[in-house]
Amino acid sequence: PGEKFTFGERNFSLLARKFHRNAKKGQRCGFTSSNDRIELLYVATNGSGIQVEWDIQEELEKIADFASLRPIKVIARLQLLLTPAVKPSNVIWSTINSFSFIEKECGHEGCGYIPEDMLEEWLGRKMAKRIDSLQVRIVGPYIGISKGMLLKKRGIQRIQIPPSMRKVNPSRSNKENWVVIVIKGTFPNSN
Repeated sequence: PGEKFTFGERNFSLLARKFHRNAKKGQRCGFTSSNDRIELLYVATNGSGIQVEWDIQEELEKIADFASLRPIKVIARLQLLLTPAVKPSNVIWSTINSFSFIEKECGHEGCGYIPEDMLEEWLGRKMAKRIDSLQVRIVGPYIGISKGMLLKKRGIQRIQIPPSMRKVNPSRSNKENWVVIVIKGTFPNSN
């Protein structure tokens, strides 16, 4: 399909695309293999069951400040929305009350911190004791879009997000307090 298409009684628009390279060891960059794939994410914008036609730009602005980015950056940041979770239970809904922004990097660029007890609440005591960090994507109107690692830390009450994790600024038009955390990986690997 192209940028837009109709299926049944609904119209769809392309929101994001992501190229997945499955290069084998020794394969040079620049060549594609039969294992490479492109993932496309379409959104139903109007038609059967949709009461009001969606304006994709307007809806994205309710999540984060995409308008402040150059178009090439918008494409790259939308790809973050295609990040798969390790398993379905690793998509966590929270609120802004569980987060704070910190301005100091503390020597780990791209790394924030998560309270030990929160990690235990999300993953269970046994799993939380075995891992030191999470690779995450964090999305919400007050957060914008953040990505990076959350390192387990004692003595804090909230997830701490430094500047290096923030990829898209918070929404300028939406003040809802929801936040979605996608756990992409655990380290050491818990599988």
